[in-house]
Amino acid sequence: METCKSWLHAKNLLRALWAEGMQCATYVINRMPLSPINMKSPYELIFKEKPSVKHLRVFGSICYVHVSESQRTKLDAKA
Repeated sequence: METCKSWLHAKNLLRALWAEGMQCATYVINRMPLSPINMKSPYELIFKEKPSVKHLRVFGSICYVHVSESQRTKLDAKA
């Protein structure tokens, strides 16, 4: 949900596009490694082959850096 929200917000898209945003976010997340230790994506764990990501394009160029809880207060931004 966080990925979808950040994409919609970054491109000033309508909230009515949330379903398409969720579908795209799920698709991309399922092709990303789960952890830096084993570097395997959910797709690879299910189908036993690395997914092709050649067809993926940049959705936007805005980048957010996570601010850890110890460095922010309750009302500060997470990124």
